[in-house]
Amino acid sequence: MKLHLPLNLLAALMTSFSGVTLGTATLAGVSGLLVTASQSYAADVAFDGTQVNVAAGGSASYDVGTVTASTTLNFAGAGTAAITNLNGTAPEAILTVNRVASGGASLSTLTLNGAGTFNGIISLYSNTTGGSQNNILNLNHAQAAQYATIKLGGYGYTTGASVLKAGVNTSISKLEHNNAAALITGEGTTLTITGDSSSYGGSFGGTVTVDYTGGGTFTLGNSDKNTALTPAASPNATLKISRGTLSLFSGNVTWSQKLVMGDGTTLSIQDGPSVTGYAGYNATSVNSGGFNFSGAAVFGTGVNLTSSWGKNVKFSGVLTAASGFSISGGANEYAYYNLLNTANEIGGTIAITRSSASLGIGASGSLGTAAVTTSANSQYLTYYGTAGDAADVIDNSITGAGNFVAQSGWVHLSENVALTGTYTVNSGAVLSRTGSINAALAGGRLDAGSGTMTVTGLSGNGTLSASAGTMHFQDAFTVGETMGILANGSGEITGDVTVDGGRLYYTSMDNVGSVLQNVTLTSGLIDFSGFQEFQDLFGSEALVNTSYNLGVDLGTGFTLADVDESLYTISTVDGKTVITFTASGAHETVWDPAWGLEEAPSSATGTLANQQSLSLYGIRSSSMQEGFGSVNAVTGTGDLTGVTLAGGYYNTATNATATQITTGIWTDVLGGNYNLIIGGSYANNWSGSGKWNVTGDVHTQIQGTPPSTG
Repeated sequence: MKLHLPLNLLAALMTSFSGVTLGTATLAGVSGLLVTASQSYAADVAFDGTQVNVAAGGSASYDVGTVTASTTLNFAGAGTAAITNLNGTAPEAILTVNRVASGGASLSTLTLNGAGTFNGIISLYSNTTGGSQNNILNLNHAQAAQYATIKLGGYGYTTGASVLKAGVNTSISKLEHNNAAALITGEGTTLTITGDSSSYGGSFGGTVTVDYTGGGTFTLGNSDKNTALTPAASPNATLKISRGTLSLFSGNVTWSQKLVMGDGTTLSIQDGPSVTGYAGYNATSVNSGGFNFSGAAVFGTGVNLTSSWGKNVKFSGVLTAASGFSISGGANEYAYYNLLNTANEIGGTIAITRSSASLGIGASGSLGTAAVTTSANSQYLTYYGTAGDAADVIDNSITGAGNFVAQSGWVHLSENVALTGTYTVNSGAVLSRTGSINAALAGGRLDAGSGTMTVTGLSGNGTLSASAGTMHFQDAFTVGETMGILANGSGEITGDVTVDGGRLYYTSMDNVGSVLQNVTLTSGLIDFSGFQEFQDLFGSEALVNTSYNLGVDLGTGFTLADVDESLYTISTVDGKTVITFTASGAHETVWDPAWGLEEAPSSATGTLANQQSLSLYGIRSSSMQEGFGSVNAVTGTGDLTGVTLAGGYYNTATNATATQITTGIWTDVLGGNYNLIIGGSYANNWSGSGKWNVTGDVHTQIQGTPPSTG
């Protein structure tokens, strides 16, 4: 039993009993009697439907609070209230803890200090118009609200208008969230949720762990799938699903808190943003919105990932899954799961049983040591690597009926990768492999690697290469207009392979005798667009009389791509094709004093055009000189048919911003069969931005009769 005694009586008692300490005292001389001494008596309070008020700046302390009906505990402003035991068997009752006044960061706090039996709803709502963390519920006992549902709400402050604080390791029955700002926080403490369902869309703070043990569904997100969930970053807080399902329902989410999925749990995407074209596979899905777990994630044994149609999940933080996990689901539309951190610690097996799914990997390390099994030809492994001079080697066991897609970077697959589907190489990617392959090129490059690759099938458009190994074609194959071969390399291409209409790419004159030695060369184009030495010389007199030995005999059916045939000759020397340049291909851009300006701008010195640039971009690079308003006189005899000539200001700085142009922009074109002439123009280098302001005069002078002007 407890006995409340005023201080004067306690003093009298202390003269008669020994072993007494001031404050809260145990009187050793009275068996079974616990005496609590305080300056003011803590009354009980009944929450019976009549509003209970706490004045602004005030405080209230109650021993027992009993809830029998829905009641509001109303804070007029900053203040505190403490209840030792919150009791009541009233599951339909709502105890609303309300903060009504605007107070900036001023706080109102309800603290529950002892065990309670209330089994209804404790609802926090901050009805203020500004500030953050205005309404706090502090659970300061392990059983303070063990049977209660906690509902958090309030205005949309980034750090949470309503705060649930786990002052100690404690538990509640359920958690609800009404899409307003909320925060669950604690320092090294755990909030355990035991009910069969809960939902939350706010933030975690401090080092709190929220552990769902109910075995039902914990929904993370908003009720509006088109609204992004934006939790505050708190990498030291943890969401743990010990039993049951974590269901994601929201707009785009970046979840930086830690995630722990217990044994046998399920991570499910209930609804959210859809990847474009989800009815069919989309290799660019990794760039789409969705759910991004950027914090550390840990999976127990038997974790399953599933989702509704078209959804995208990214694990950009480190994922630890010693026993692997499974990907399931029955929808025909695609779902995308991406492992993007190269420090992942994944073992066991990643089993893909969902009929339409893509498992994206950022690099070989993203899979850890895990094996991957696929079960359908509509399943994909998609590789998102980083471009480099060396291949990223994937040696994991990857088997089954699925497909492999190289989306970016250079990846080499060992013989342990034994998918029976198609290996696709998209633009910007290079794929090499040991063993047999049925490949589809979509702008990318298929390389032999360092061993032997046997090509059992090949389609699409792209490039073949043999940087070191052997690429052997099982069946006869023709390299036509949609494909080409990189001539540089120490490997070889074997089998019945003919180039008829395709391109032969040269990046230098090194190692050009091996790759093509067994290939039948009938007709096509010689492509120097990636040959930097040639690019540097083209347009200058230094190119004249320069010769390049192409390493093999191409015969008479090949010409140099995008270069006028009047500028070079092709001959055979010692059984090998040699290209010799007889002209520079120059077109001068010079200052014309006849224009009558006071002096030549520094940017108007004579420069030389690069015909390759014209071909690639349709704009004559030298006609846009760096400097202020440039003055261009364009002359020349080369074939510039269809070329766009632009005279104006050109800023070569990366990401250049807007520039004020106060000088005149002049363009003087002498002859030529040009597609379009832009008299006054201005441009930033590639990804520049910003609006330009041209206040000078724009002049265009055309001599000759071009077919069209603009």
